Amino acid sequence: MSGFSELAAGSVTLRLSGVRPERLLNLFARSGVELYSCLSLPDGSLRVRLRRRDLARAREIACGAACDCVFEASAGSALLYGIARRRWVFAALLFVWLTLTAALSLFVWEIEVSGNSTVTDAQILSVLAENGVGIGSFGPLIERERTRSLALEKLPQLVWLTVNVRGSRMEVIVRERLKAPEIRDKRGNADIVAARAGLIEEMKVYEGAATVKAGDTVEAGELLISGELVSLSGKKRCVHALGEVKARVWYSFSGAAPLSYVEKIPTGEESGKKVLFIGPFRINLYNNSGISECSCDKIIDKKNVALPGGVKLPIGIASTKLRAYEGVTARLDPKEAEAMVKAALDERLAELEGEVLYKEYETRLSGGFAVVTLRAELVQSIGVERELAGSGAVRHLLPLG
Repeated sequence: MSGFSELAAGSVTLRLSGVRPERLLNLFARSGVELYSCLSLPDGSLRVRLRRRDLARAREIACGAACDCVFEASAGSALLYGIARRRWVFAALLFVWLTLTAALSLFVWEIEVSGNSTVTDAQILSVLAENGVGIGSFGPLIERERTRSLALEKLPQLVWLTVNVRGSRMEVIVRERLKAPEIRDKRGNADIVAARAGLIEEMKVYEGAATVKAGDTVEAGELLISGELVSLSGKKRCVHALGEVKARVWYSFSGAAPLSYVEKIPTGEESGKKVLFIGPFRINLYNNSGISECSCDKIIDKKNVALPGGVKLPIGIASTKLRAYEGVTARLDPKEAEAMVKAALDERLAELEGEVLYKEYETRLSGGFAVVTLRAELVQSIGVERELAGSGAVRHLLPLG
């Protein structure tokens, strides 16, 4: 149950004691007595908080189980009503707060964007703001269809967009346009050349004439399969070379990690700040933190007032806890630094396509760093197409949507 619902229903706090008071929890559950919280005390008794309307039933169950039930505190609507009867100023403030809460729930105070990867949230929100939709917009007056049409017109990267407004929260769901795949015209004339230097391990020629063989060493850009064929009569004709060329290639990567770092040592000094926020407005509930924020960790906890159903309002308390620390220079074990760099180099090697034949590491300490060099040999496909000069080969894009 939400805090607002609990406040409206009212709650009472009871202390249960006797022989095995924990039996009452099962009895409460069977009887439909809902508990907000339950705490076991050092003397073996239980402190429970439940709905005010279940108080009589809870006392009856405790009496039947030979347990004592002591009333400790009351909270919620009944308590507020009692205070309001004695203090009209409090009643007026409560009325203003409830009216303000109901009114603010009709405005948009939180926007969530999902479904985008290349188009940023800022771009989408900027276009919506140009159309009059953003933080502070009156939810019932937002024209979803018009907003969608204008946004898609300004953002051609999107093919679909919808806007859902639930209370003070607006959800923007988008779908991006798929990039058309690049299609090469196989009827054009082309050679196959080496993308990088290597030792030819295997060649498969489907169209064209091989210019190298297994065991040859080639340089980057060297011709592997020619698209120019010569007949027995000496007449030349051009084709689109097709084939697969695998070669042994070599890589060398280097990385470094510092052997010293700054470690945070807590001083034990802590401080807290509280800020009351109402929409975009902030009211500081503190004078001075007492701790310089440049030498402390900051932990922020933001709690919004929630209506029944989980709808959050733009009203609440933001608590900031500051924990001071001192920066102390610490020494990193060279073996740990070496292991960190090796793991990073292995990840980089794993991104390469091909079969790893062998790899070796070389480690040295230099200038306060552990420097690791990785040398590896892989078998990779190195053939790439290159259009023949004057062939007139073109690339065609297959349009989508």
